[in-house]
Parts: sequence; C-alpha cells; structure tokens
Amino acid sequence: EVKALVKTSGYFEMSKVNDMETSLIRDIIRMIAFGHPLPYTGQMQVKEVLSKRFRRIAKKLGEFQLLSFQDREEILTQNIPYLVEMQTSTFFNPDLMWREQFIPLMGLEE
Repeated sequence: EVKALVKTSGYFEMSKVNDMETSLIRDIIRMIAFGHPLPYTGQMQVKEVLSKRFRRIAKKLGEFQLLSFQDREEILTQNIPYLVEMQTSTFFNPDLMWREQFIPLMGLEE
C-alpha cells in the first residue's frame, strides 16, 4: 500500500518542474547558486505549486473519493495548508546539501 501511495504522489518523478513558472525556477537557481533569498513572490509560488500538487494527490486517492463532498472540501481547505508548510520546512534542512533539499520540489533530473 505504501508503494502505491508513493507512486500516486509522484515523489520519484524525474522532473517536477512542468507545473512551475519559469520565474520561480530562476529564483530558486539564484537562491542556490548565489545565496540570494527567495523573494516573497517566489515563496508564494512555491506554496501554490505544493498546494496544487497535494490537491491533485488527494483527489487520486480512492479513500478520499469515498468521503462526502463536505468532508473532502474541509480536508482540502483546512489540512492542505498545513501539509504545504510542513513540506516547505523540509527544504531548508541545514544538514542536507541543497540538491537533496530540492529533489522533492523539482525532481532528480533538475
């Protein structure tokens, strides 16, 4: 079951940048290569990309589809913002090299 969930999540996709704006990718490269902070617009774009991805994953889960419309909406609106914050916080682990930090966001290929 765990393997199926990981596959559904797309965690091991080689490239995950297709749903990202070019400007966000450039901001991330500047951050990594030159130590520039990620601008506010980039931070918001990361959150939006992750939110869309989590919503897409949730909608693919059979168990999610069995819930009432009201319960599905509550999960999407109330829980996904917490998942986004949790995922974002994993990108900035000082014990990991920058490449390892961004694989979940951008994929191995990038």
